[in-house]
Amino acid sequence: MSGTALILQEYEAACNSIDLVLYFVIALHTFNIVIAFVNLIGKDSICFGSLICGIALFELGVLIFMQIGYFEAMD
Repeated sequence: MSGTALILQEYEAACNSIDLVLYFVIALHTFNIVIAFVNLIGKDSICFGSLICGIALFELGVLIFMQIGYFEAMD
């Protein structure tokens, strides 16, 4: 996450076409860190089927968006 933020700060002019994708990568890493902390502290009671399905769909959606954004930025 910090590496992506560093790239956005250092190479802001070169990342014009892919900067939105990089912000979504930062959001994805932040979300994954929160989920990891929830798992580490043992709060399994807040995890239910719909939440897990939503998390999986979010992860898949961001992955697809990242792939589309990356290949569009290569043009």
